[in-house]
Amino acid sequence: MKKFCALFFLAAMIFAGCSEKDDAIAESPNRPGETPGQPSETPGETPALTIGTTKYTFPAEGGSVQISFEVNVDWKTSIEYRTEDSGWLTLTPESGEAGNITLTMIAESNSVTEQRSATVHVLYSGRLCEIFVIQSARTPEPPVLTPVLIIENTDYAIADNGGSIEVPFEVNVDWETSIEYAAGDSGWLTLTPESGEAGNVVLTITAEANLTTEQRKAFVRILYGERYNTLTIIQSEFNENVNIAAAFDPFFAQILQRRGYIANASYITYKEVRNITQIIVSREAITSLQGIEFFSALTWLDCSSNRLTSLDVSGCTALTELKCYGNYLTSLDVSGCTALTVLNCSSNRLTALDVSGCTALTSLLCYINQLISLDVSGCTALTVLGCSENQLTSLDISGCTALTALNCYYNRLTLLDISKNTSLEELYCKSNPGGDYVYGSIFYVMAWFDNNSIPSGFPSRSWTYNGHTIDIEYRKIR
Repeated sequence: MKKFCALFFLAAMIFAGCSEKDDAIAESPNRPGETPGQPSETPGETPALTIGTTKYTFPAEGGSVQISFEVNVDWKTSIEYRTEDSGWLTLTPESGEAGNITLTMIAESNSVTEQRSATVHVLYSGRLCEIFVIQSARTPEPPVLTPVLIIENTDYAIADNGGSIEVPFEVNVDWETSIEYAAGDSGWLTLTPESGEAGNVVLTITAEANLTTEQRKAFVRILYGERYNTLTIIQSEFNENVNIAAAFDPFFAQILQRRGYIANASYITYKEVRNITQIIVSREAITSLQGIEFFSALTWLDCSSNRLTSLDVSGCTALTELKCYGNYLTSLDVSGCTALTVLNCSSNRLTALDVSGCTALTSLLCYINQLISLDVSGCTALTVLGCSENQLTSLDISGCTALTALNCYYNRLTLLDISKNTSLEELYCKSNPGGDYVYGSIFYVMAWFDNNSIPSGFPSRSWTYNGHTIDIEYRKIR
């Protein structure tokens, strides 16, 4: 009787079905015998399935895993979904024969904000192995933020002499600004900052002086999200009879009085200066031309041989001729001088000069400065350019197609391109280094001719630079 019991217990252990590699063999809950419709087991062989892991977790984004198991009979799968959302798992293959199996399980992304689960059943000869699957919930989208901007005042007035106002507001999203001017007069407002992040903001609006006798208006838009608020800025017209002497450099005002341009340096009105077209204040030891912007009709200005270190005539839009040579200028602003035809700023300390906006310019003399940058790109009417005795390493005159005379000697040019300047009649380019070579240098000039057809007025002989002989060579550009 004891032998019979021992043999029965051993047979029951061998009968076990779904097992894990760590000797964890899961017994089938089904009763012994075959389930109708299931693969039949080979006579004399006990159905067995060995698997490593039976629990899997997918992220909300989905993905795939490969499940390896070994089974000694035919098998097939089914999926039992534990939540309402179904159909999100696929199995490849869904069934097969005995052997070492790799089952690919793919989970779709979870579009709901709740965790979901399923059980994969592997059926083999009436027995069952369960694989438990969990997929994480999708992270809820942050709530849609409604853009809100809180501002107390949207209408502002600025005096004719200009100035700044501060506009406080609170906004819960990033923001940016734009300006729309109501009339032709534009560019008289600046905004600081022009854009920013959410928070408590102070927007500074600065207006230039209004030197016209008409009121002007602009609209500042603050864009936040898909919305915007509009600020209305009105600047009063200029009172031509008010005393503007405080806006002038006192010494400059005294020189203007002594030379007869104004009656009283202590009491200056816009009415008094607005129609003055010509000012000559050379050799007066002037250090500042503050107040020159009020001379809105000025066409001719000679402030040469003074002690100016900076000069801004960008507001003198009618200016046609400017002589400011023989000063100590380190900056010169002629950006608004679209009518300027003649400029002489030689013998200063300029390191950069931009006259690209002076489209009417015909003559530019900027000798004896410290220029390393010269922009004449917009000067299509330029006929005379003198930029000798500077530190230029390159010179682009390709846009100056009307140029007839070019003087660029004593710079640091390695070559020169005049191929587009076919109107050129005079060229002075000696005392430039050219390209560096062991036994000398060559200064290449790209032109519409070559060494065999050099026009008169163009150099053809070599020169000496830092003890090296520099030969000039013209290369014809076809």
